[in-house]
Amino acid sequence: MIIDKKFSMIIYAGSKPLNLMEKDSEIASNPIKSNEWDQLIQAIDSIHGTQLTDESVPVFWTTRFATIDKFGNTSYKYASNQQSTLKRLESKSAYYVILRDASLAPIKIPSHGPLVLGFGDAEDLPYVSPPIDDKILKEESYKYTIKPNIVNLRPYETYTYRWKIVSSNWPVVASPASGELKPASNNGTINASLFFCPTTGICSDFTLPYTLPDEGTIEKLENPYATLQLSIQASSFDGAESLSDQFTITCDDCLPKPRVSISGIGEPYVVEQESDDAPVPSYSFDINFGNLEVGQTYSYSISTVKNQWPVYFVTPVTGSFLVTDDTIDPIRNTIYFCPTTGLCIPNGSSIPNYNIPSYPKFLSDEDIFTTYETIIQVILEDTYTSDPFTIKYKRS
Repeated sequence: MIIDKKFSMIIYAGSKPLNLMEKDSEIASNPIKSNEWDQLIQAIDSIHGTQLTDESVPVFWTTRFATIDKFGNTSYKYASNQQSTLKRLESKSAYYVILRDASLAPIKIPSHGPLVLGFGDAEDLPYVSPPIDDKILKEESYKYTIKPNIVNLRPYETYTYRWKIVSSNWPVVASPASGELKPASNNGTINASLFFCPTTGICSDFTLPYTLPDEGTIEKLENPYATLQLSIQASSFDGAESLSDQFTITCDDCLPKPRVSISGIGEPYVVEQESDDAPVPSYSFDINFGNLEVGQTYSYSISTVKNQWPVYFVTPVTGSFLVTDDTIDPIRNTIYFCPTTGLCIPNGSSIPNYNIPSYPKFLSDEDIFTTYETIIQVILEDTYTSDPFTIKYKRS
C-alpha cells in the first residue's frame, strides 16, 4: 500500500482496521510499522473516505504543532487532529489521500495484521528461484524451453508477467510474450519458449526489441545473443515490479544458413538431333535460394566444375539481387552445347574452359565417345555452394 504521489486513491489491505488517531499496540510494538505510521502522519494533509448514508464524507486531517528542543530550537511536527471524522482505515476500503507535499512520496501505509487475500505488498515482491540459467544454442537448435519457478506469491492474487529485453543484437521471440498467473499457493511456474528468428524479416508479432549490428546478416554476424529478464507485477500494486536476474541466450551456429541449389527443367540428359534445321542443343535449370535476409542484397555466380564439351550461357553467369520478401523467385539459366569445338572459344565467363576426354582406341562402346558431361555449381556470397549438378550431352 504505497502513496506514490500528492493525490492518490488507495485501498487499505490490512486485515484489521488501522487506527489513525493513535498507534495500535501491534503497530507500536513493531519498529518498522511504527516508523511507517509516524511517517504517514507527518506526510498526510488529509484522507477522505467514502460518502455515508447521510451524504457526509468522513475526513481525517493533521494539525501542525511546535516543539522546542533542549537547545531552544523550535521545529514543527504534525499530529492527528482529534476533530477528524475519519478515525481509522477499514480493510479493503478505498480512500482518497492528499499529501502535504509531493516530495514526501512515496509513503507506505502500515498494515494492521496480515494482508487480506488478493492483495500484495510492494516490499514483499515475488522473485524467480532458482535464477534462469544462461544458455548456448548449437546447430539449428534455436529454441530455449524454460520453466521459471516464481516464489513468494500470494494465493488468489493476480500477477502479470512479461519478458523484457536488456540487450539483443538479433530478433528473438518469446512464446508467450506475456500473460497472467493466478496461483493457489505461494509459488508458481511459467512454461515459455524463447527462440531466435531464422532471419531478420517478419518473424512474429511477439518479436522482442533488438538492435542489429552494422553487419546486419546472419552469415556475417557471429554468435547472436539476447539478454533478458522476467518481469512480474501484482495487479493490486501498479508500479511494484519484480525483475528476475538477467540471463543470456547465445546462438552458436544455431540458425539455418542461407541455401542455394540447382533444379533442372526435365531430365538432365540432352541428345543432339540429326536434322539440319534442329535447334542448338540446350538445357535449362533454375537457381533456388532459401533462408535469405529480407532487405539484403546477395551476389551469386555459376561455376563449371567439370566440362567435357564446349558450352555457353546465354544469360550472365554472375549477378546480384535484392531480397524484398520471404518468397524468393528462382533465377533461370540456359546452357547451350556448341555444334563444333571451333565455334566456341573459352572466354572465362559465358564460355568456360573444357577438356574433351581421350579414350583408348581399343574401346568400341560408341556412347563413351559421344557422351559428354558438364558439372556446374552455384556459389552464393563467395561462401555458400550448391551441390554439384551434372548435365549429360550426347552427340549424334
